[in-house]
Amino acid sequence: MNFDITVHAAKDFLKVILFLSRYQQRTRRLTHAIANELRDTVSIKHVSNKLNISASTVTRILDTLNYELPTLKKAIAIDEFKVNANTGKYQYILVDSLKCKVLDIFPDSTQSHLTSYFRTIPKKERNHMTPTLRKYYKRSKTLIHKRYDSLKQEDKKACDIMLLYNDELRKAHYLKEWFYKICQETKYSFQREQFLKWLANAETCGMKDFEDVAATYRRFSKGILSAFKYGITNDPTEGFNNKIKVMKRTSYGIRNFERFRTRILHCTN
Repeated sequence: MNFDITVHAAKDFLKVILFLSRYQQRTRRLTHAIANELRDTVSIKHVSNKLNISASTVTRILDTLNYELPTLKKAIAIDEFKVNANTGKYQYILVDSLKCKVLDIFPDSTQSHLTSYFRTIPKKERNHMTPTLRKYYKRSKTLIHKRYDSLKQEDKKACDIMLLYNDELRKAHYLKEWFYKICQETKYSFQREQFLKWLANAETCGMKDFEDVAATYRRFSKGILSAFKYGITNDPTEGFNNKIKVMKRTSYGIRNFERFRTRILHCTN
């Protein structure tokens, strides 16, 4: 004889599922997949379409990500970028110059905010900071613009012929090579002496382009000499700024600063 036994539970109970968090209808694996996709410079809509979920779900996952206040490193670089977020038109990026890592994103570029931000960092950490420099340069692929020492023997002969028939070109090439040699030196006292001599020659060379460059170098000579002394540039910061511009462009603008800050830190760490 068979008996049917029915058990009436007094209350509901949850079955333990290893890959599903409590009270959740989204698996941990999907959550991790969303977080990993957000590391790329793609839009939230792109992530939602790829994983077949709603954009609001992606946004909620992004809002759960949290990056705490970092500790200051030996050398940092600061640069601004334009987002038009709800905190202002311009924001600032803080980068570890030595390890090429984004430390934090500032909501605005006002001096009061920067001052209050760095005051939250212990004075002991602030005292370990060293000066940094922003340095811009762009090299051409033409024969004249290449480093003379790196040219092949036949290319050197062709370069010599071109320089032989043009006095102004020869003078410009000499100033260019001289400046590169200054940058490659390792002794700061020699770099400082030669840099000041180079400025004096470039300012009186009679070529407007070099005179304009010399005037700019003279105006920023303090920062350039600091770069020679400490060997630190702002190049990593400029690279991260390009990545931020790509994210902003693929997202067609971002109004929520906190969400954009989290996205930047998530993509660069």
